[in-house]
Amino acid sequence: DATGANAQILFAGRLIPRKGVLDLIRAVGQLGPELRVSVRLAGSQSDAQHVAELKKCIAVLGMQDRVHFLGLLDQAQLLEEFRNASMLVLPSYQETAPMVVQQAMAAKVPVVATNICGIPDQLENGSCGLLFEPGDVDSMARNIALLLSDRARRDQVVTAAHSKACAEFDVQKVAAATIDFYESVLRDSR
Repeated sequence: DATGANAQILFAGRLIPRKGVLDLIRAVGQLGPELRVSVRLAGSQSDAQHVAELKKCIAVLGMQDRVHFLGLLDQAQLLEEFRNASMLVLPSYQETAPMVVQQAMAAKVPVVATNICGIPDQLENGSCGLLFEPGDVDSMARNIALLLSDRARRDQVVTAAHSKACAEFDVQKVAAATIDFYESVLRDSR
């Protein structure tokens, strides 16, 4: 079951301060006992000082048995994480248009992310995902709790996001649009 106490929250990205993982840990720490979820952190741990800070926060919150550091994953391992994830949470302070959001949408995994840079272009807030402002731990916790406790809402978000991913992020469609763009630039420059 993807809801309640069996839920797994996935974060995929480098474990560095601007990715907001500390905020994610704090948000999960706010969830009530009925939402005793696990957090799976997939990504580079090259910033040892930040990883130590994360582990200290995890210990203070008593979440050592609920937060798992996975390290770098290959594509097959990441796909397996998506298969088991209840949601992807991306609490970044800075991003471009992260591919992990599109991967989650295609894998039918709901996304909770910050309302920054290209993320709102990928996820229409309330329809294809739930967005919050960077650093707003309380809003992140509320969004996580909503998707874990309201199955109908979660299913609506997943369906809308998957439809958008199929319509807009399909490899052939993106390639054709890119070729069309470059051909128009070449035509206009003549």
